[in-house]
Amino acid sequence: MELFKTAAALISKATSDFGYNFGEKLDVPNDNFWELYDGTRKEDGVRCSIFVFNRGKGEEKWEMAHNALCKVRTLHHPYIIKYMSGKEEREKVMIVTERVKPLSRVRVDKEMSILGLYQISMALEFIHSSAISVHGNIRISSIYVNENGEWKIFGLELFSLIKDKEGILYTHGGRIADSFKYTAPEMQYKSWKSLNETSLETAIDAYSLGCLIYEIFNGTFRISSDLSKRGKIPQTLFNTYKKLLNPKPTHRLSVSSFIKYGRGEGGFFRTELIECSEFLEQFSLKDKEQKNAFLRQINDSIDKFPKMFLKFNVLPGLIRLFEFNEGGNKAFSLILRIGNLLEEEDYQSLISPFISHMFLNQNKSIRLCLLENLSSYANRISNKIINDEIFPKMLSGFNDTSPLVREETIKAMLFIVPKLSEHNINDELLRYLLKTQRDQQPEIRTNTTICLGKIAEHIKPSNRQKILISAFTGSLRDPFVPARIAALMALGATYNMFDESNCCIKLIPVISPMLIDNEKSIRIQAKKTMDLYFQKVTKLINALDNTSETADSDMSNINKSKMKPDSNSSFSSKNKIQVNKQKSHYNNSIETKRVSKTNLHTFKTENTIKQAKENDLNDWNIINNDNTFDLLTFDDGNKDKNNMNNNNFETDNNINFEWNQNIWDNDWDTDDDDNWKLNEY
Repeated sequence: MELFKTAAALISKATSDFGYNFGEKLDVPNDNFWELYDGTRKEDGVRCSIFVFNRGKGEEKWEMAHNALCKVRTLHHPYIIKYMSGKEEREKVMIVTERVKPLSRVRVDKEMSILGLYQISMALEFIHSSAISVHGNIRISSIYVNENGEWKIFGLELFSLIKDKEGILYTHGGRIADSFKYTAPEMQYKSWKSLNETSLETAIDAYSLGCLIYEIFNGTFRISSDLSKRGKIPQTLFNTYKKLLNPKPTHRLSVSSFIKYGRGEGGFFRTELIECSEFLEQFSLKDKEQKNAFLRQINDSIDKFPKMFLKFNVLPGLIRLFEFNEGGNKAFSLILRIGNLLEEEDYQSLISPFISHMFLNQNKSIRLCLLENLSSYANRISNKIINDEIFPKMLSGFNDTSPLVREETIKAMLFIVPKLSEHNINDELLRYLLKTQRDQQPEIRTNTTICLGKIAEHIKPSNRQKILISAFTGSLRDPFVPARIAALMALGATYNMFDESNCCIKLIPVISPMLIDNEKSIRIQAKKTMDLYFQKVTKLINALDNTSETADSDMSNINKSKMKPDSNSSFSSKNKIQVNKQKSHYNNSIETKRVSKTNLHTFKTENTIKQAKENDLNDWNIINNDNTFDLLTFDDGNKDKNNMNNNNFETDNNINFEWNQNIWDNDWDTDDDDNWKLNEY
């Protein structure tokens, strides 16, 4: 390993202006022409592979390396290795391609092997029919697998145009390692120069394809006679495979005919994997009915497809569809479903970047898909990506011109709030929610109230009561009936977050008018909410009463001990009030107050309410003598109740309650105040 690192360091030093960094050196088959390194592009860190040929291996091979560099630059096909860059120096040739690894290092099952064989056959048919060329070096060491699991042809050292009679294939054909082993029978005892005298140049590739099939399923072979054994080659493939090995080139099956046999009825290339892969490539050409049928088929087959195929073929294909606004919500749901089958590392490298990137898309249908499905993927996305990448992009949804996007943005926030930073919740999100509480759309106002209630526990405690009281009491004045119901439910679910003072002074007074609202549903919910607050306040009252009784008892004992009776005067508690000239104290559960001589007392006699200072009380006793029966008593509560019954509360009788838009989660669960929710309205 240290030797490999040293070699990579030397190469990197010698090619500092190359634009690519060398990484680990990979093991390759013994007959491989190239050294292979993992690499990255210096500019942006894009992963790549770097093929290196050193001139010291021989001048003849140097010409083949030069030929490979020239040919790979001009070939473009999905199943031919993708060229990125190249450089030819005095002592080495370097070719940079997409990140790949040798097929010999990849473990594949039977179904994936058939798919890979199909991909190589399609590339070879392209070379023969479209490029009008001969590959000349088809073998295991010339096949690579990219990061999407696609099989790719490389090994272009002998690649030649058929019409080029001086091509390198004819002059260097026998100089590749183990060339005799893979050479067609008609060329084994002839000069490669004689090949240009025939019109069957492509037949040598067909024979090599047969050798490749054997090695895919059975491993390497030693002699040509081994190729006649079926081994693990599928029976449906074996008969056609033998036609590729026909010793007579005129009778040998061509690559295009091999594909045709495989794609025929019941053929070896008629598999679900190949059908799926082909349809994904041609998706945009299909009609709507075909697209929907295909997506349903994938949905039904996910559990049957190999995990590698889903990861490397189906998932990238579906992502491409969604990026181009094809497939819609069905395609996105399939992406998430496949994502759930991935390991955490794969999810973070394949799904998370895709979702984050798609939030930049301004297409409303794509944005709605992302928002509506957020509950399915929020937990798999890291907190950092949520806070730094996704959340800032989601905020634009609050200002969207489409009410549906604004509403779905509000709903989606519930699923990421537990992952948001304190700053994003209190300084960013709340600012937008308080704005949507005044939205023109009543459904949005309603759902904003619901959202505030559900995220209340995440709001900074120092600001929580102020924000919630302002939001909920404002919603109680909303003319839209569901908005008022939502406010009452939110108040009921968060009542433990308010102190007793705010309950009595700010909340109970605004809840109580709802008890006589024209809408029965509001009256019912108001009663439930009021009961919660009354129970909370009752506990405080009982505590205050207990404290007050204790304080009164203590004060009475103190007064008795300090009182000095005068034998010349009489004392009657019925007729007079004795005021202690000393400073008096009383305690309750809220605070301790000192009563000074300048404090005012309110008292009542019959129909007169007056205010008097403490030092006036003795005079009052003397003047009123025995008429102090109602001194300092409470007002009759029944009178206020009667007055309340006579008041006319204004309500809007013209409210149209026929709101067909669903309120998300609209039936509060009062049994569990910590996990309350709204059901469908």
